[in-house]
Amino acid sequence: VSFSGYSMETAAADTTNVVSCTTDNPAVSEKLESTPKVEEKKLTKAEKKLKYGQGGEMGEEVNIWRDLLKGLLAPADKAPRDPEEEKEANELAESALFEIFGGADNPYRAVFDIYTVFADREKYKRLHKFLFNKFEVWIDKCSTPEKRDQWLTNDFKIETMEKIVKKGTGQLENLLRIFHLKEADVTDLVTQKIQELCNVQTRQQFGEAMKLAHHFDLHEKFNIEMFLIPQLLKNKQDDVEKFVKGHHGVTRALIRFLDDMVEQTDNYKMSVLQPYVDRKILTSEIAYQFINGKKIPNMLKKLVSSDFGMDESAAPNYESKKTKDKLRYLLFDRDSTDGSFTTTIFDHVKTHIKKGSRMSRDVIIALFDRIDKREKTEDKQTYYDEAEMWMLFYELQPSQFFGNIKAHFTNTPGWRERATQMLAKYDTGDASSSDNNTLSDGTPIHWIDKWEEVEGMLYDIAYLGKDGIIGIDSEFRSTTNNKQEIALLQISSINRVYLVDFERLHNLLSTTQWTSFTSRLFGGSHMKIGFDMLSDIKAYQCTIPFLTEELQKTMTRVVCLKRLTNDLLDLDPTILHLSQSTSWKKRMEEGKNPIEDTQRAIKLSDLVEVVLNTHLDKSLQKSNWSLRPLRRDQLIYAATDANILIKLFIKFGELTKEKGYDYEERVRMIENDLNERKEDKTEKKKKAKMTEEDYALLVESVNAATLSANGHEGTPKSFITDSMFAGLGKHLRRLGVDVIFADSKEQLIRKGRENPSRIILSYGKNINEYKEMFNGRVLVVGNGMSAQDQVKRVVNEFKIKLSPVDVFTRCMLCNGDQFVMVPSIVLQALFARHNKIDEDYEDEIFDPVPFKEKIEKATPSHYGGFGCELEEYDKAEERFIVKCTNGVVDIYNILVIADANPNPVEVTWKKVTPEVVESERPFYYLCGKCGKVYWDGTHGKRYKSFADEVCAASSSDQSVIHE
Repeated sequence: VSFSGYSMETAAADTTNVVSCTTDNPAVSEKLESTPKVEEKKLTKAEKKLKYGQGGEMGEEVNIWRDLLKGLLAPADKAPRDPEEEKEANELAESALFEIFGGADNPYRAVFDIYTVFADREKYKRLHKFLFNKFEVWIDKCSTPEKRDQWLTNDFKIETMEKIVKKGTGQLENLLRIFHLKEADVTDLVTQKIQELCNVQTRQQFGEAMKLAHHFDLHEKFNIEMFLIPQLLKNKQDDVEKFVKGHHGVTRALIRFLDDMVEQTDNYKMSVLQPYVDRKILTSEIAYQFINGKKIPNMLKKLVSSDFGMDESAAPNYESKKTKDKLRYLLFDRDSTDGSFTTTIFDHVKTHIKKGSRMSRDVIIALFDRIDKREKTEDKQTYYDEAEMWMLFYELQPSQFFGNIKAHFTNTPGWRERATQMLAKYDTGDASSSDNNTLSDGTPIHWIDKWEEVEGMLYDIAYLGKDGIIGIDSEFRSTTNNKQEIALLQISSINRVYLVDFERLHNLLSTTQWTSFTSRLFGGSHMKIGFDMLSDIKAYQCTIPFLTEELQKTMTRVVCLKRLTNDLLDLDPTILHLSQSTSWKKRMEEGKNPIEDTQRAIKLSDLVEVVLNTHLDKSLQKSNWSLRPLRRDQLIYAATDANILIKLFIKFGELTKEKGYDYEERVRMIENDLNERKEDKTEKKKKAKMTEEDYALLVESVNAATLSANGHEGTPKSFITDSMFAGLGKHLRRLGVDVIFADSKEQLIRKGRENPSRIILSYGKNINEYKEMFNGRVLVVGNGMSAQDQVKRVVNEFKIKLSPVDVFTRCMLCNGDQFVMVPSIVLQALFARHNKIDEDYEDEIFDPVPFKEKIEKATPSHYGGFGCELEEYDKAEERFIVKCTNGVVDIYNILVIADANPNPVEVTWKKVTPEVVESERPFYYLCGKCGKVYWDGTHGKRYKSFADEVCAASSSDQSVIHE
């Protein structure tokens, strides 16, 4: 068989090209010899294209080998083979390839020609991998360096590169490696191709452009607007992160682009994205979602980190916003203080907002903003007092402000005198001391901030031996990020407590000293007790990341007190009587479940209350542990937290033994097992999702409760849920209720104002602010309630009548209720057009004719009762419009236009696989608002049949049916 200029008959005679490399397998030779010969026939160009696909310049003979390899490595039936059959197929394919390579004038051209004839990258991924693997084996065994240089001429490499960039980047890494295409002589060609791929007049293949730039190390050559920002806007964050990592110039440029939009108006942000909307990279609606969601801050959070070699100075606006957010949190998070101002709040604010900082004015502005939202005079006066104190502390003048702030300080006599008294109360300065402190029972407290003191402590701990016990706890730094880094590590034996100052030691100790500290503290024969030890260990690793491996290697005899508590309660709830604690009783009274996912909501203060019969004050937990020196009350608090762990552990033993159980054995069972007891992830996920029976029973029970309460349904309601209740919102949508989501507090406030009829579903610290702002349009839903109970709470409150016919009538993505029902042949046409547009092979053309013929013959009886009509068709003008139930579909432009929505939207294909499209389903649903594709699954069918029965039982009462 001749192959593009290389003949199999002459291969054996030509010994100048390659070293002898043939097959000795008789079965393989027999199979190859039995390959049927192809009769010569003159074909038209169209017939050649139909028969040989896009083989083009390779000629017809290669398709014999194509068919053989396809049958061996990618059979059409995809039937599973037994291991022996698979082995034989691989051997035959290997021998066939070796014959081709050996008979080729240029084996590099041969392997590339075979690669290009198998055009579909995904379908033939395994075949491509096999092809390149065997070629590299062959070239290593059967060629010489001189022959490789002869084959891989510069002209040939450039020719190959032109084909690669034209045909796409499938298997690009293999191609670049095999053809040695990292050289600079193809850089200009690659640059030109990248520019063509991003051309606004053509198919804007940004992903392909970025891959080429990445593989040829051209990260810094192009501006980020060419393909990086488009990829980011197309939700390709992972690809973008991979591209910029290790390349500081492009990383900084990307950060600047994102940081420029932080704290700007929506109009400004939209003006930044408008060029990309004009280029049809994204729609205005998606752009609006991008600027108002969490993508910008989440991306900045990742990029502004040591992982990308960036510090806070790279994103000044983002860092400023983080500080302001932290400031508002510090100023107004007063749940633990009953709304009053404390020294803890003062210490945190003065740590993050220094005197002379340009943000000192923001403290005053934030307080007056809160004053404007208060109705009660006493609440306003509290914030006036605080604003006056901060004015004095930061040495600000009324002339630096405008409006009501300036007016207050100008027209309020005596405010400086009052502020001076308040400042003296909270600004304790350096009055506290870390020396000569003891607990109430006389246990001494030792402050550790020098290596010599660390060594002394470690010797004391080692002296305890295998019968010794230490309690370990930690307090975290006051930071503007979400990392939990240790500021103070508390270590306690039964008769003394050590407070280790990580703030000072962090930069004082050497790597060797830190390693010694870690191995001697967490290693050794003594037992280490922590209340939530896993959290403390994670914080330790976060604070000193280079010790993670050392910690994991040396850590032994570690016990988590929370885990031990759970196990003892499982063994016998009467051992600890945790349900008698004040906290548990309160949760039960509020209707909250104190047991979630097999892990009880255990607090250290609860254990101290029921086991030691005393009170543990946790009010200083959130105090500023970064500020030095610490106040005496902080020192006592921190030391108590660690020392009380020892007392609890010992008392646990006494109570367990009183019940006749082996306490030491229970402890041994959980030593070094720090993971919380959780359900299997798969089971948990299944449990979290409501089944069709759950929905049907929910419809039935809720409707029964509503009717028994008032006999009729209420006015239909629409809702907004905050980010905490996305799950509740999805359940309500699935039941046909009108719900929109808010990703942040700011977005919830904006959407609440834009939609004055919507009820806000929320929970948490912002609830009072929402109630004041929205005048009774807020419903508090318990966060600890099950999904079913949350839904019941909402529908019962507003007397919503649920109907099975409303289930699955809203788009889960956009909340739209405008679905266009399309027969399967219409979706197949859309999918085929979509694939051809996305296909990297430029000579692939979408052929509408087969679909047109089937659509013209389509009847509702063939497609589940939903028909279609060909409305417009002109192949030359690329017009292919089909009228379907509730709307029309534009095949060429991949658009759907619902009757109720005149604006066309692009059909989206997320999770829509060829298997879905090629299934036997008769019809599909296209959302007329966002373009998402839906189809009936077994879940929907089973639920609807069940729900129909529930609905039928109450159909006689027409007054309560609401659609």
